Amino acid sequence: MLSLVVFAAAIVVVAFLYFVVKVNAVVAFWIAYILTRPLGASTGDLLSQATKDGGLGLGTTGTSVLFLAVILALVIVLSIREASHRGSLRGGSPTGRISLD
Repeated sequence: MLSLVVFAAAIVVVAFLYFVVKVNAVVAFWIAYILTRPLGASTGDLLSQATKDGGLGLGTTGTSVLFLAVILALVIVLSIREASHRGSLRGGSPTGRISLD
């Protein structure tokens, strides 16, 4: 659990540095990207490990099913949101492009 919090906090620090301190976007992206791997591993360990070992006891199959469900839900929600957004942009132009004049 502690490792999950440490890596999540590190990503929050990178986001703070990017949005507030205005650190280089490429540097911020790659640091955050690199931190996602140990964050994912820590999350997987927390969910899959037995409760006696400090985990939540879902096992590897349960953790995989949970991750799949979350990924599918995000893809569906974001796809619906994107389709809705594109539809609202098409309101004034038959090409779907926004006219600047």
